[in-house]
Amino acid sequence: MPGKPGKQTFDLFDRPIDWNGTVAFGPLTQSVVQAGGATVIISIIGKTNIETANALHSWVVTGLDAITTLYGHFPVTELQLLVFPVGRNSDSVPWGEVTRGGGDAVHL
Repeated sequence: MPGKPGKQTFDLFDRPIDWNGTVAFGPLTQSVVQAGGATVIISIIGKTNIETANALHSWVVTGLDAITTLYGHFPVTELQLLVFPVGRNSDSVPWGEVTRGGGDAVHL
């Protein structure tokens, strides 16, 4: 169904109804980068100061560059990245899992 003028709409892809997905609402810092032929939307969730947002952005771009170097291109044409800062920790990523519900994803 088309959205109303001036309203943002979202398209959902065909996926099995019992697959998980992640949705985030609230304040976020968003940027769009190109990586190996892909458009990547980086969304840092929550209120984040500019220094932290810049550090997280750089960290993500370094990872995108590494994936592009590995494959010679980015393996998908579009990617939505949700970054949920969880506070200070000595590990960049305390854990990770691959999820496929709501679209293929890696949850770190």
